[in-house]
Amino acid sequence: MTDPFSVIFAAIPSLANAGVAIAKASKETDRNSQLIDFQKAIIGINSMVASVQAANQSLQAEKRELEQQIATMENWNTEKQRYQARAPFPSAMVYAVKKSEANGEPAHYLCAQCYQGKSKSFLIDATLSPDKGAQGRSTLFLACNVCGTKLDSGYSRGTIERKYAEEL
Repeated sequence: MTDPFSVIFAAIPSLANAGVAIAKASKETDRNSQLIDFQKAIIGINSMVASVQAANQSLQAEKRELEQQIATMENWNTEKQRYQARAPFPSAMVYAVKKSEANGEPAHYLCAQCYQGKSKSFLIDATLSPDKGAQGRSTLFLACNVCGTKLDSGYSRGTIERKYAEEL
């Protein structure tokens, strides 16, 4: 692809030559013809300048988007250091906040699946009742409202006590 700036700069001498030709034209018909060619050249250059400006705006938007993506990644890298993978009960993997990184926040758990997807999703208590007519008990789960993950606590009622990563 030809560099648009080279094309624009290459067109300037021919534009100057057309201006000289207009000034030298002795007949009005020649001058009008030269003037039309001159205007066509200006329109062509304006079109190229507009194209360069559009490309520049597109590149600036792409740059802003990439800068935002970098900032988001840097923020996530900082945030994820606050958590550690832990199993609060058998067969349940969560990311628990480290007490040293809690910054005054209470102990809490993040969904491991969402965490791996670079998203911070808090796990909440949820109760699953047995089907009608089933012989069984209600089950207390940790649930993710984002991805739908459910982690069986092994408890049938109450609330699940959250602990800091160092306490698990």
